[in-house]
Amino acid sequence: MSDTRRLFFALWPTEEVRQAIHAQSIKVLTQHCKPVHVDNLHMTLVFLGNINKEKINDYLQAANKVQAQPFELELNQWGAFQRPQILWLGCTSTPAALQALVTQLNAELSTCGFVADTRPYVPHMSIARKYKDKDLPAFSGCVHWAAREFSLLESRSTDRGVEYHVLQSWPLINGA
Repeated sequence: MSDTRRLFFALWPTEEVRQAIHAQSIKVLTQHCKPVHVDNLHMTLVFLGNINKEKINDYLQAANKVQAQPFELELNQWGAFQRPQILWLGCTSTPAALQALVTQLNAELSTCGFVADTRPYVPHMSIARKYKDKDLPAFSGCVHWAAREFSLLESRSTDRGVEYHVLQSWPLINGA
């Protein structure tokens, strides 16, 4: 058994939001891609990678110090990362509270020796892999998501594919 666990911090949507995203995504998915299972839909905040079990408690303690405000997301645009062939759903405008959450989380994690990704944060939710279409369809409508907590998740490989499991969640609090 491995001494590491594959972890990341994310926004974990409610079942209602998952189903709304799924309803939008089936409009654009082609037979030439691999959809992300509806139970795995999430928005990554900070990807930690393969973490030694001894280090996990440090990251939990760092997350305990994060005090961020709740916010509303409007998922209203398709995007694609061509190199990894990912179709994603995102926001045309990033809420300031979301950016503040990611910034604060990275700052607290850095006290444990974590080195944050230097690329700008692009809030997105992966919808499909192996997506090869060059032209993205217009997005019709909007999926509203009231983000009220963030979570630490573990990625586990199973016979059925990758599954994500929430290990712990923290509330986003007004007045934080």
